Amino acid sequence: MNDLQSVFGEHLKSLRKSQGLTQDKLAELCGISVQYLGDVERGKANATINVLGKIGLALGVSVAELFDTAEFQLSTEDLRKLMSDYISKADNNTLRQLYGITRIISR
Repeated sequence: MNDLQSVFGEHLKSLRKSQGLTQDKLAELCGISVQYLGDVERGKANATINVLGKIGLALGVSVAELFDTAEFQLSTEDLRKLMSDYISKADNNTLRQLYGITRIISR
C-alpha cells in the first residue's frame, strides 16, 4: 500500500476491528452508509472533515489519532514526497479537505 488514502483506510479498518465493530455498526454510529465507509477503508473514497469527526467520536479517538499510524511515521523527506504526489493529483474538494484536516490537527 503506497498512497495515503489507502494507508488511512487500512488504519481506519484496523481501529474499527480493534474495537470489535463491524462496518455496519460503525456506519450506523456515524450516520453514513456502509458502502461509503467501505470505500473509505479500501482507499476508494475520501472522508469529509465532518465524517472524520463522527468516526473519531464513534471510535473514541481524536481526528489526529485517526492519522496516527506507522505508515505516517516516515522520514520528513519521504512524507513530503508522498504528500506532494498526493496533492498534485488531488481535485479541489480533496485539497479543501486536506487543508481543513491540517488546520484541525495543527491546533
